[in-house]
Amino acid sequence: MSLPARNSQANETKETTIRSGSCQAGLLTIQQFLQPDFCAQLRAEMHQSLSQLAMVRVKGAQPSVDKTVRKTDEVKISLQSWATLEHYLIELKSQIEQCFKIDLVGIDKPEILSYHEGHFFDWHTDGSDDDPMTRNRKVTTVVYLNGADEASGTDHYIGGELEIYAHDLIPKEEYKARSLKLSPETGLLVSFGSRVLHRVQPILKGTRYVIVAHWISQLP
Repeated sequence: MSLPARNSQANETKETTIRSGSCQAGLLTIQQFLQPDFCAQLRAEMHQSLSQLAMVRVKGAQPSVDKTVRKTDEVKISLQSWATLEHYLIELKSQIEQCFKIDLVGIDKPEILSYHEGHFFDWHTDGSDDDPMTRNRKVTTVVYLNGADEASGTDHYIGGELEIYAHDLIPKEEYKARSLKLSPETGLLVSFGSRVLHRVQPILKGTRYVIVAHWISQLP
């Protein structure tokens, strides 16, 4: 992960809710990209898995744990579930390329993440032209395995919204003081450019289960 200098403007942004749709304004969203039964299976495997704190990469330094910037657990799923997930993601490649108008060679190994109460990820980008380890990341994909409302069942959570700095999506003056906040749904997929500033707000209750994948292209 590439961390820019703390953006005070982004921390004071107004919020706009994103509705699930297609490819627009630098975002690709797909409802029920994964079916509820498969999401429930993945959540169960993640709940039983051993975990370790996910690391963060600051430009010029080796990846390390920094709980002031990122606090979330990285977990595992079964090999069979992994193969199924990878198949679904690879099938998405042409749609990602069309939406973001870019040629891709594949994806990095997806991160399987559990955000428990108090977990968060501060403002950051997932790729940087100045970082040789992340500069080939072009598009970030997040897949929600549970939602943030009671209709999602017993595995719903409160807090943990994905918040995106709007000006990185729409470079117009009126968007400099705005952020876009996504309302999660079970199985929802959202993709955006890996150089877009974003954060995960703290979890207030429950556990947020997500898959994060980074699409890569050949370096120029």
